[in-house]
Amino acid sequence: MKTKKNMLLMLFAMMVTLSSQAEQKGDTRPYTMTGILRAMTICHVNNDQIITADFKNVGINKLETEVYSLPLDYTLDCPGINPANTLRMTFMTSRPAVSDPSSIESDVSGLLVRILKDGQPLELNKFFKIDNAAQPPKLEAQLVKVPGTDLTQSPFRATGTLVAEYW
Repeated sequence: MKTKKNMLLMLFAMMVTLSSQAEQKGDTRPYTMTGILRAMTICHVNNDQIITADFKNVGINKLETEVYSLPLDYTLDCPGINPANTLRMTFMTSRPAVSDPSSIESDVSGLLVRILKDGQPLELNKFFKIDNAAQPPKLEAQLVKVPGTDLTQSPFRATGTLVAEYW
């Protein structure tokens, strides 16, 4: 009886083993993933101080006919950088305008702050290359009224972060 029981257990184990094997069908393709790990070095923008552009009093009705623009004066210090390095910068914001990739939504509905790099709209949250750390690009903040909106008199604020790094 013990022998019958052992034979049944062995037969059951063989069935489980055979039924758990599957036949490979189809084609296979080997693949390789490669890359380069780089250590980024952060530059010091404006000596790690806040960059401020104070527009003071802005005429609500003049925003459609006049240009309100202020320079974003800053310094750039990238210790240890040399000509062989790649230097890049981005203007990051958590409030990009849906209608304009170069503008930040202010805290006043209908008022945007467009960022210009060397006089041209700068796409926010996207890195761009800088050729010379000693001559960083000229940045400006320009007020833009969203067409079809009515602005109300109130203080406004828009924020972003300027990041520069190299490898």
